Amino acid sequence: MAFRDGGFDVPLAKCRKIVGHFKHSPANTSELKAQQVVHGLKEETLVQDVPTRWNSTLAMIKRILHNKEPLKATLSQQKHSLALLTPAEHDKMEKLETLLEPCRYITELLGGEKYVSCSIVLPALCHLQRTMEVSDVDPAYVVRFKAAFTKDLDKRKQNLNLAWLKVATALDPRFKDLKCLPRPERGEVWQTVSTMLREGTGAPEPEGCINETGQEPPPKKMSLLLMGSESESEDEGLATDNTLERVYQIVYCGLWNVGPLLFLEAENVPVLAWPAYSLDMSPIEHVWDVLDRRIRQRAPVPTNIQQLRTAIEEEWTNIPQATIDNLINSM
Repeated sequence: MAFRDGGFDVPLAKCRKIVGHFKHSPANTSELKAQQVVHGLKEETLVQDVPTRWNSTLAMIKRILHNKEPLKATLSQQKHSLALLTPAEHDKMEKLETLLEPCRYITELLGGEKYVSCSIVLPALCHLQRTMEVSDVDPAYVVRFKAAFTKDLDKRKQNLNLAWLKVATALDPRFKDLKCLPRPERGEVWQTVSTMLREGTGAPEPEGCINETGQEPPPKKMSLLLMGSESESEDEGLATDNTLERVYQIVYCGLWNVGPLLFLEAENVPVLAWPAYSLDMSPIEHVWDVLDRRIRQRAPVPTNIQQLRTAIEEEWTNIPQATIDNLINSM
């Protein structure tokens, strides 16, 4: 739909026929590889796009654009009835390559097998929607493509279990600020998480979700999340709720932005500081600790080896004699 609305269907059809011309003939493929060598390119075959294979259209476009000159030279020496890409259509394919590149990144990200990807879905969709925002420099056909793409993406998004994905995103430290959601929805997500912690229920099911028996599934216990028992009191559940609310205020409402040390000092939280002279440090380490602290206080800070050597020599002569005596006595 988006390809048709953007006017990409005709040049894509030409690309498919060009790829088929070489795919179905080993002799044509050999001639193309010979031209690739002549033009200083790596020998590679063209890629045919397949509707059931992710990113195959992008791969086809990349190969054709990369081998533009070898293809032109090869086809000029052959008798064929192919309709070649015009300069305007080449420009369109370059635009389409740029438009499809974020899609390739997202599909590879969501297709990972070594990590859980459910918390990435909403940030990924948000990234796609931002890349498909219309700009003032977009040609008319790109505007139509982006509009059709965004409409189709919104339609597919409605079929997702958004409530469950929102919770998964909130619990992922990488996306804890929930910038992928509208600001009014962020508080609702944390309220849902708070309710789940307090009541011990699972993630909310999508509306109208019915199991095989024709009944709505019962709430699932989250024992691993709660780590609780039947003997715990309701006060502990309230404490959990208050703790979550406090964490939300600190981390997500900007209270932490003043800096960890200043925040902890304002909250009257004791902080353990590493002593200036620790028994765990050797005398040489003490010397370097003193020099390090003095050099970091210099203005400007050394930015290369020569400046650092000069700073060390100067600061070494400025270390108080009492400090040196303490270092010697500790040996």
